[in-house]
Amino acid sequence: MHSPAMPVPESSAMPEAPNIVAVGARAAAALAHSGGALRLIPGFTETPYRYAGEDIVWVGMRGEAHPRAVFVDVPAQQMRLAWDSRNPAPADPHPRGKMDRAATSQRFSELARRCRELGEPRGLGCLLIGALPPFPLDHRVDAANALAGAAGTDDAETFTQASLRLLGVGGGLTPSGDDFVGAALFTLHHLGDDDARWRDTAAALTAAARTRTHAISAALFADLAAGESFAPLHDLIGAADAEAMLEPARRLTAIGHSSGWDMLGGMIAAATGKLQHTSN
Repeated sequence: MHSPAMPVPESSAMPEAPNIVAVGARAAAALAHSGGALRLIPGFTETPYRYAGEDIVWVGMRGEAHPRAVFVDVPAQQMRLAWDSRNPAPADPHPRGKMDRAATSQRFSELARRCRELGEPRGLGCLLIGALPPFPLDHRVDAANALAGAAGTDDAETFTQASLRLLGVGGGLTPSGDDFVGAALFTLHHLGDDDARWRDTAAALTAAARTRTHAISAALFADLAAGESFAPLHDLIGAADAEAMLEPARRLTAIGHSSGWDMLGGMIAAATGKLQHTSN
């Protein structure tokens, strides 16, 4: 005689899969491939990043919009999301209009001079005020300045060599050098006129990042190099003047410990051709 099945205690019941309330275009494509299933990333199981199919997504309840971001209604404690290809619709790509290089440089220069209004610079952002960044970034100051100068003189070869010395350098989930170079490429992408040299530069550095940094940072770097990233970067590119840039710049510099400052430094370097715009 079979014993009756024991009821499952309510406390041990499997929680429902979190509902998706907003999703980036890159994340939506990855989730469509995986059907909402997620996998842990070896070595990064305590981060909010997961594999969905063969691509990397970020899963959380709040943060800045990003092509890889998936915003959910409850903490994602299991390896599946309630995926519906019809709802919610992926966020629309940020529009890109023709940009005037001289006017953009002027706006970013003014923002750089006002950068202390954003708080105390960190990471490679220290170079904006003439301060020395912490180890090991202090050993790459020459490379950061060379990158800026190369962007200003349209020297793709020197830009590439300087960038290779920065990739993978720094601590945190995304090394400062990756964020800095990636944001510089992001800016050049939006400033560019479809120049094949700079397309080749972005492709070469994206390939190099796959071996010089880890999987998460390499994925975020590839997005930056393709002109897609956190919403504040797009808002900075589209801002009408330096005053309008302050709000997205504050949101940007709040990302990570120094990631936002590293990205702001890379944007200013690429837009203006130099890093130091004020004294320490």
